Amino acid sequence: MKGDEQLLDLGCGRGAVLIEAAMRLPTGHAVGVDLWSGKDQSGNRPEATLANAAAAGVADRVDVHNIPSPGDRYRAVDEAMRVLRPGGQLLIADFWPMAGKYAAHIGQGTLRGLGSGYWYGGPWLGTTLLHAVKKG
Repeated sequence: MKGDEQLLDLGCGRGAVLIEAAMRLPTGHAVGVDLWSGKDQSGNRPEATLANAAAAGVADRVDVHNIPSPGDRYRAVDEAMRVLRPGGQLLIADFWPMAGKYAAHIGQGTLRGLGSGYWYGGPWLGTTLLHAVKKG
């Protein structure tokens, strides 16, 4: 890594991974994308992510974008698969119904439940990992 790379963090939340990556990109740029919603009870929102980036001193190297609609989310998954090199891997951790819908949408991938450590309030909101590999 040279520090001038461009990074995309899909599902950046409040920016923990995004900011950590931006700190390693002194001449690069990091873009975070998430599904922020006004009804999100955890306080996730673009302003929180940008405030965290400012507090870490990397606001000049970070941009954030919201994907509000289900159709836009599928387009984001399509674009992520498109930009992968052959053999590149896409990993998506999401609530189990959405991970299954993404796998069906792209027509491939394996699903693996991540267990009780990744529950959001109970087993009905468990997180599943979708793993897809771009065919060459």
